[in-house]
Amino acid sequence: MRKITIAAISVLLTGSLQTAVHAEEAARDWAVSVYGGMMHFVDTETRPDPYRPHLMTHEIESDDGYKIGFKVSKYFCPNISVDLGIEFTNDIEDVADGKDVLGEHSHVPIYLGANYHFNTRYPVEPYVGAGIGYSFNDGTESDFLAQQGLHTETDDSFFYFLTAGLEYALNDQYALFAAGQYSIGDMEGTGTMPGLGQMEDEQSMDRYEFNIGVKFFF
Repeated sequence: MRKITIAAISVLLTGSLQTAVHAEEAARDWAVSVYGGMMHFVDTETRPDPYRPHLMTHEIESDDGYKIGFKVSKYFCPNISVDLGIEFTNDIEDVADGKDVLGEHSHVPIYLGANYHFNTRYPVEPYVGAGIGYSFNDGTESDFLAQQGLHTETDDSFFYFLTAGLEYALNDQYALFAAGQYSIGDMEGTGTMPGLGQMEDEQSMDRYEFNIGVKFFF
């Protein structure tokens, strides 16, 4: 009798585990996510003064920025997912020597990324990923520089990123996530100034990012 009972319990446990695995796989077919985040630009650049390029330089850095994002994820197996997403940033100021605002730039990145999920069978699941994106950039000069006759145009640009994060499953359909990201890219542009002609400009967009959001599986 004991052997029969143990065998019955084993069958039930195995069936429950298989059902849970199949349910997880079914729930992880597609997912949509909404999230918010912040960006910290890592590079401070030394640039010549456009009026006195041989006599004076300025330390240029970008303020921290914020963003909102939306992505669609496709799971090809429990461990592999691919994301297609879009983000919108606020206007980010470029500051010279820690005090003078030179202008602002904003971005609308679209991206494609792949992730590997470490299935732990626990509610908290770590993952790592990488991807490539294309950023639609917009830049404007400050009112002071515009009054001096400076006019700038900003090009769109490619970027690359690495990411690592954690997902916390609330139930079979919803999960919370937090992720760190490092993005690599440059933003090029041109400026025209009376008496100086056209100037080429390239600005580093390397940055650390941190995102938190919610994911819905379907």
